[in-house]
Amino acid sequence: MFDADIQWTQNQQHARAAFSLATGITALIGPSGAGKTTLARFICGLDKPMGGHMRFDKQTLFHAQKRVFIPAANRNIGLVAQDAGLFPHLNAEKNIGFAPTSTPESRAKAIETMDCKHLLQRLPQTLSGGERRRVAIARTLAANPRLIILDEPMTGLDPKARQEILPFIKALNRKDGVPVLFITHQIEDMLAIADHALLMAPGKIVAAGSLEDIVASPDCARLLGLSDAGQLLRGTVKNRQDGMIIVDAAGTKICLPDSGENTGAEVTLRVMASDIAVAKQPVEGISVINQLPAQILKVESAEHSATIHLALEPSGFLIKSNVAGPTVARLNLSEGDTVWALIKAVSVKDVVLPPAPCA
Repeated sequence: MFDADIQWTQNQQHARAAFSLATGITALIGPSGAGKTTLARFICGLDKPMGGHMRFDKQTLFHAQKRVFIPAANRNIGLVAQDAGLFPHLNAEKNIGFAPTSTPESRAKAIETMDCKHLLQRLPQTLSGGERRRVAIARTLAANPRLIILDEPMTGLDPKARQEILPFIKALNRKDGVPVLFITHQIEDMLAIADHALLMAPGKIVAAGSLEDIVASPDCARLLGLSDAGQLLRGTVKNRQDGMIIVDAAGTKICLPDSGENTGAEVTLRVMASDIAVAKQPVEGISVINQLPAQILKVESAEHSATIHLALEPSGFLIKSNVAGPTVARLNLSEGDTVWALIKAVSVKDVVLPPAPCA
């Protein structure tokens, strides 16, 4: 367990971050310029905060009042920077084995985890962006770190390369048990990778917790420049029919396009509030398959729009629907009403399969 409460100066303003890192993969998400890389450098010991403290398990890494500062070389924390930082004159094998703390066993395990065996004799300049990231992560893993920090590892990668490297990052924790801090500004990457998350605004941590907590945070969409961060529903693929899969989310059945997910697979669904319509009763003769009973918990009206807070039945999952302002009066919607949430199957933005546990 890592915990910190540190202060520093950022853009001539006082900055402070109090947070902890648990086992698993934690995403540190926030806009560019929030201070995510600065925080990573403090954790690694590359820079020293102005005040506060940091502890890793029982070891104090930094304590301003007690004048304790463990240098980076003695922290055993691995940092993979955005540019991968490979030595251009060394092939992949020598890059991976560069750290003095690596062993033949750790190098072999890192090469297997990141699937680098076929890359070992190649120089960095002959590797693709995704391959360079994998070699850089393998080099860090081979050094036997107790924590790995990945600083925007998806930067500059095309969509295909991004999708290829995600399973390898998941494997860092699932196969090797190494805690990972995954720094990103992309909510899709966070959903695909993380178990927990920290949401960072410029110079401070504003939310911490589960992925549901972060996505539901009122600051999430604003900080990431999104009109809608979406809402997460977790469920299990129960069966398939007519080109669709049926996901059971605690009793709420949702139909989605069949992309080959295995029956029994656990999935996380991300649904946008702008993609949810509300009806007073089931609607016939339309293409919307998912018409889910729900109870109105609250109606928030603005000048030209309204947000309707809903609890799906029978699961109790909380979702929101953004509708035009006149809709509330036209349908006479009020707290406590039973309505139907209409969700197009194709409007579910992400179907995220959680990482398989280590065998």
